[in-house]
Amino acid sequence: LDVNSFLKHDVFGRYIIKVLDASYIMQLKEAHQSFVLDGFKNVSDAFGGHLLSDWEKDRELQFVDHNNHKKELPQSLSFDMRGFLQTTPDLLFPKAARTEANLETINYLGSLYAIDVVTMRKFVGKSTRFQEGTLDIQKLERLISGYIDQHKTATKSQYDQDSYLFFSAQQQGKPLGVRDKKTIAFLYEHYDFEQVVQNQLIEFVLQRFKGSFTKALVEQIADSWVRANIRSEADVKKHLSYTSPKATVVETPAYMESPAPQQKEDEKQRLALLKKLKKGDK
Repeated sequence: LDVNSFLKHDVFGRYIIKVLDASYIMQLKEAHQSFVLDGFKNVSDAFGGHLLSDWEKDRELQFVDHNNHKKELPQSLSFDMRGFLQTTPDLLFPKAARTEANLETINYLGSLYAIDVVTMRKFVGKSTRFQEGTLDIQKLERLISGYIDQHKTATKSQYDQDSYLFFSAQQQGKPLGVRDKKTIAFLYEHYDFEQVVQNQLIEFVLQRFKGSFTKALVEQIADSWVRANIRSEADVKKHLSYTSPKATVVETPAYMESPAPQQKEDEKQRLALLKKLKKGDK
């Protein structure tokens, strides 16, 4: 099916209306309007064989080698960028809009907010200006922000959310650094904690070590929790109640509780002398 037939299809057309905005569908229709080319003269030229005489094998190999060594985009620790590109058709996200900057932004937002491929594909489709071949980054950020706010409202406990979101919330919404994301990914890959337990572990490390969050610290605490057989939120509370340092009560010595009689008499004389000096008495 061509684009116009796809949009007019009984099933596919209804599906597109549910997924995309009406304004975006209008852009698709305008971009794929069919025109009757009558009364025009064909001015296309055939390929000139003489151009092959200027072809050089060394230059061709140099060009191919240059393209093969292009800088690869950084891979996300949580967002499936490869799956997104493979499953997103050009109809939703045209190749002209797939610039390195746009792909890095999608990768970053998907990793930071733990957006799945299906949801990201929907947001990107709504944020793409098909006729211009551009991606509206601000609109994409607004859509994701609204989605996250809605998700937070529906979340029963702050510990139930994804660890990337939880860590970001612990630092007042500040984006995660590369090391922080790698450390959280290390937790996901090497330990089998429940989401609630893992987030409480992250909170414990941040509070215990005054904001420090290194792989060595996290691994040390995580290993100790594994040895302590911590599997639930109740286990965490019980474990922390045992490990929390108890306040030390220092008793006041008996001789300091009340001044001796001689000390009281000396204090009275001192106050009386001070009073006379203020009045100027001799």
